[in-house]
Amino acid sequence: MKPITARVLFTCAVLLSALRVVAQSYSIDWHTTGEGGGASFGSGYALNATIGQWSASAILTGGGYTMEGDGFWGDRPSPARMDTLFVADYANHSIHQVTPEGVASLFASNGLSGPVGLAFDSAGNLYVGDYGSGSIKKLTPEGAVSIFDNSGVVTPDGLACDRAGNLYVANQRNNTIEKYTPDGVPSVFASSGLFNPVGLVFDRAGNLYAANHSNNTIQKFTPEGVGSIFASSGLFNPTGLAFDSAGNLYAANLNSSTIQKFTPSGDGSLFANTGLDAPWGLAFDSAGNLYASNQGSGTIEKFTPDGVASVFAKGVGAPYFIAFAPADPATVPFRISSVRISGDTLRFSFPAYAGQTFVVESIDDLGSDTWRLFEDLTSVNAGGTTEIIVPILSSQPRQFFRVRLSP
Repeated sequence: MKPITARVLFTCAVLLSALRVVAQSYSIDWHTTGEGGGASFGSGYALNATIGQWSASAILTGGGYTMEGDGFWGDRPSPARMDTLFVADYANHSIHQVTPEGVASLFASNGLSGPVGLAFDSAGNLYVGDYGSGSIKKLTPEGAVSIFDNSGVVTPDGLACDRAGNLYVANQRNNTIEKYTPDGVPSVFASSGLFNPVGLVFDRAGNLYAANHSNNTIQKFTPEGVGSIFASSGLFNPTGLAFDSAGNLYAANLNSSTIQKFTPSGDGSLFANTGLDAPWGLAFDSAGNLYASNQGSGTIEKFTPDGVASVFAKGVGAPYFIAFAPADPATVPFRISSVRISGDTLRFSFPAYAGQTFVVESIDDLGSDTWRLFEDLTSVNAGGTTEIIVPILSSQPRQFFRVRLSP
């Protein structure tokens, strides 16, 4: 067995402005050898590191090559916008924001005409499918409105952003999905298998799902745009889509006033049929609660993970799509509980965080500043714990990895 050296960078991204992100990091070094299976960790077996006001400590044990820690982040105050729900009010041409306590207030109204779809980028900018004007509007975190595009869409409905910051728009009446780069360059992402597409959502593997409103199906597209039918039963004019932390897909049924739940393999079951009145948008908070906008009653309904319903907010006009503001990765309590080498894999374990996507990136030389997204990995969720399994390439005896939150 070739000696394998791994260096893991635990990164805390600090948002300094809407356009600049600076990362603070510290590293953990160890190596394994083929002679007796020993492990070393610097000059000892303990680590104590500090990043700003947050400290970390860990112990590396031999044999199983397991580094156990008490968590790499301490307690931190919640960011101001975390778990703030944003609601598109079509009838009143406005966007509302709702606090975690259910208090609604006006966020923006100038320059909007029948807003429907909502999606945040990683910098906290909100993109709006402005159905009435046939355009995409961009709202800064402070609520300033500008036109992002007014030429590539006709009837923009649901929106979704991928990890690279590209924006996807359901062009409902054209039966297409448009893709925009962060700079606003448009292209047609998909034009087949779509029948009045409405809601859009990405899974953790980067596949895009679209709710086909008129033919009662959910279409799945690979990152390359290859489409297939993911679900075709239990759907009645589906609208909003949302994934939970376990990878189950939820779909709002407008005509039956129900929410259908689908396993990752596509098996469907009824999740909720009470507290709903022509539901449209769906969104999960960081605690795993599901929220649904009720077009019929002008309310937002909240469902616990067990399906218990309650009215979360009123006074939001005619709500269509809803979206939670992205949490600043620097303020999410991201606690890695263990890192270990098992065979030819590197394994990160940490508590599961609802609504958060974890990204693993790798690099061969720390002298380079180009990290690449590590595609060949497995994510396992069980018992409230997430484990990311990364293959270690035997052909490359030295690699560097980092794990971070992706809003």
